Amino acid sequence: MRSEELVKLIEEMVDLKVRHHAAVAACASRAAPHLAKIISQTNVADQHRLVQIRSELARVLEG
Repeated sequence: MRSEELVKLIEEMVDLKVRHHAAVAACASRAAPHLAKIISQTNVADQHRLVQIRSELARVLEG
């Protein structure tokens, strides 16, 4: 994996974390029910992607 690809993975991970933080803030402000459902679905997909990114990064850094 080239360094550019590694940086892209890190950037994607940061983006997912920022989106998660925004979603938590939206839920805390009592978002509309339909919005809360969308946020929940997005969070599940984002969590799966974060797991994939972590695996890819760990594989690259290990060896």
